[in-house]
Amino acid sequence: MTIRQAPPTCAVIPMPTTERTRKDKHWATKDAAIVLPFPPSRRLAKVLDVAQKLAKCRTRRHRSYYAEQTRLTVIGVLTRRGVTEVLAIREADRFMQSVIAECARIHKTGETA
Repeated sequence: MTIRQAPPTCAVIPMPTTERTRKDKHWATKDAAIVLPFPPSRRLAKVLDVAQKLAKCRTRRHRSYYAEQTRLTVIGVLTRRGVTEVLAIREADRFMQSVIAECARIHKTGETA
């Protein structure tokens, strides 16, 4: 499968398929890809905002609830944009990994919002 180089603000998610993705003749029948113009894991302002809010949560239960609600929101936004549920879950997990990494950085440096 050949994937073209995407700009740094894009995420290209390969989707191998044997069926036509559109009725148009010009679309490839073997390889297809979904291009997310603004993948959640690269939206640094949103990642920083969620990480700071998680850092302010007082209890573990509150943190886990907020993290799960954020993850479900990201999945909902992506599915409304036409991304399949499996790929939306994968992107939401990548977003939460970015948030966790930012939380670790905040904790290590002792930053406060």
